[in-house]
Amino acid sequence: MKILHVINYYHEGFGYQENCLPKVQQELGHEVLVITSENNSPYLQTIHNKFMDRYVGVGVFFDNNVKIIRRKSYLKSIKRPGIIFFRVGKILSEYRPDIVHVHGATNMVIPEVCLRQSKFKYKIFIDSHQDDAVCNYTGSFDERAYYSAWRFFYHSLGFKKHIARFLLITGNALEWMRKRLNIPESRMSISPLGVDVNTMSYDKDIEKKFREKHGIGEKLVVVNAGKQYPNKRIDWIIDAASAAKDLGVDIYLILVGNAEPEYDAYINRKLNGLGPDYLRLPLLERSELRKVYSAADIGIWPGIPSNTIQEAMVCRVVLVLPDDNIVGHLIDGNGLLESNDANAAGKYIQSLARNKDLMERQKARSEEIGYSYSWERIAGALDHIYKND
Repeated sequence: MKILHVINYYHEGFGYQENCLPKVQQELGHEVLVITSENNSPYLQTIHNKFMDRYVGVGVFFDNNVKIIRRKSYLKSIKRPGIIFFRVGKILSEYRPDIVHVHGATNMVIPEVCLRQSKFKYKIFIDSHQDDAVCNYTGSFDERAYYSAWRFFYHSLGFKKHIARFLLITGNALEWMRKRLNIPESRMSISPLGVDVNTMSYDKDIEKKFREKHGIGEKLVVVNAGKQYPNKRIDWIIDAASAAKDLGVDIYLILVGNAEPEYDAYINRKLNGLGPDYLRLPLLERSELRKVYSAADIGIWPGIPSNTIQEAMVCRVVLVLPDDNIVGHLIDGNGLLESNDANAAGKYIQSLARNKDLMERQKARSEEIGYSYSWERIAGALDHIYKND
């Protein structure tokens, strides 16, 4: 099949869905093309440098041997980065895809893709990560008007009929589509985020070298990686680690990621309670992140989740996650569902520190579940959806 991915922003070198899925689909024998804007997402400025130049350029690029076409964009909004538009008609005419896989249920390119469907005879699939947490919905007049316009587009104007299927990454995202855009559940399927198991896996030698380098020894290592801002609840992770330390656990906390200055200072103040038993690292390349995860025992993500959770899992990291329909399904004999009571999380960490056999079983189970979310499996399942919808 010829598959065209349409996404507002593309970030070369990352392990996001837009990097991994086209790569694996191409490896499975499909012809794959990505079309995007000339800019990186504003979110990159919060995790790298808020003064960085977001402009990449217009033209042809390659990532993971996949061809990326960057187009000049319009309607660009820093406040609402989802409001961005670029033309795709020329690409549709020249490439003639069988599948158009649009990322984002409110992607401004969707109307043009729908209007040209009858001429070029492709199937349209809309992939959405949107939910109330990610979209930070407040119910303002602007937001209500925005989603009303999209409901009018899909239903009153009848464009919903152009969409073969809506693909949601979690149950929470499915609920968001039903609630905000009135999409019936019968038109939706769960297509979860995956992990690149070829570049992210546990390595015993890497673990030993990392622990020796940082003087960690046999301490129990707790990790969190990803963007750092209040809704990620990094402070709760520190509270859980502190609770475990108060219970006698020889603990070491590693936080990977960057934060804005005010929240960064708050994190550092909170870390003072752990004494010297912590390490802060900036956002890392995936090869470096693999070293951290190989050395880690427990990963905690209590707030807005991150795709890197599954990367930690294939590196045999036990999890502490919220009991919700976003990431709760990732816990099955490999961790604790808890994001409210830091003392309960501390007691759980203590139980693993005291019972190495239990720790080992949960590590093995986490790795097993992580591998079930390989991009190869997810791309294979998508093939079935593409062909049968």
